[in-house]
Amino acid sequence: MHRAPSTIDVTHTTSSSHPKSQLHESQLHESLNPGRLKRIQFSRLILTAAAIVFALVLIGFLFAGKSGAEKTIIRLLQPIGAGWICLTAWCIQHTLLNGLRRSMMPWLVWIAIVLLTTSPFAAWCLHRLESSVESYQPERDGKLAAVVVLGGGTRQGPTRAEMASAGDRVLYAAQLYHQGLTPRLITTGDATPGISRDTSSPREHTLEIWNKLNIPLEAIGSLQGQNTFQEMQSLKKIFDQFNGGRVGVLTSALHLPRAMRLAQSLGLEVVPLAANHESSDDPFAFLDFIPSAGPLNQLAACQHEFMAWFVGR
Repeated sequence: MHRAPSTIDVTHTTSSSHPKSQLHESQLHESLNPGRLKRIQFSRLILTAAAIVFALVLIGFLFAGKSGAEKTIIRLLQPIGAGWICLTAWCIQHTLLNGLRRSMMPWLVWIAIVLLTTSPFAAWCLHRLESSVESYQPERDGKLAAVVVLGGGTRQGPTRAEMASAGDRVLYAAQLYHQGLTPRLITTGDATPGISRDTSSPREHTLEIWNKLNIPLEAIGSLQGQNTFQEMQSLKKIFDQFNGGRVGVLTSALHLPRAMRLAQSLGLEVVPLAANHESSDDPFAFLDFIPSAGPLNQLAACQHEFMAWFVGR
């Protein structure tokens, strides 16, 4: 009965005189208090996330002053940016607690998310697609007998037809007409019931917009088709009407390689016209390396084109 207290006293004395023993004892107490341990880990996570945000905002400020800092904050507060900050902080804490070897999988996930949600990889995919077809140049290629504008650049607004994100093709065609580079414009596209929320026809939208841009109705033609392949089939049916004149096919630069491939598969010799370029030769900026939804949407569009190529559509 006398030796047991002596053993406890010796253990207490030894642990008090060695910092490593104190650390071990602290970890033991934390393991015996799961609630306290979770609170500590959560606090560390919040502090790490705050440090990351502060560092990025400071970098934004150094690059572009107050405006750069504000834009960085806005980017980080968006859903993907905020999620990325949380994931980064969690990966750092996981590495500190478990070591790099046991944290390889979280960091691989982090790398994949950064790759898909920042600009460099998306820009490379866009450039590869958009630069694969040499587009029409008025000074080099001269006038065209007609320009066929593929559907997809318009939408129905509350009171009128509007140009959507790919609406540059509609405006570009109108410019070609008013510059005297083509006497005839042809609009294409039908709605796909059950898939698209907009049940009105894209060619009707384009017709309305062109008419308001002072293009006479007699200079406008119309072709049916719910997808690019059907539009090309409709074009083939009237191709002889142009009497050997050169016909241009106008669509977004990203979509143009597919349109040309389908035209060639049907034996149509057409001139490619690109609009709505998304790739750029400008150098990357700081915000391009902070995750956002933009690059993810661009990659989705590229994936759509690659899949169409894979299945022959």
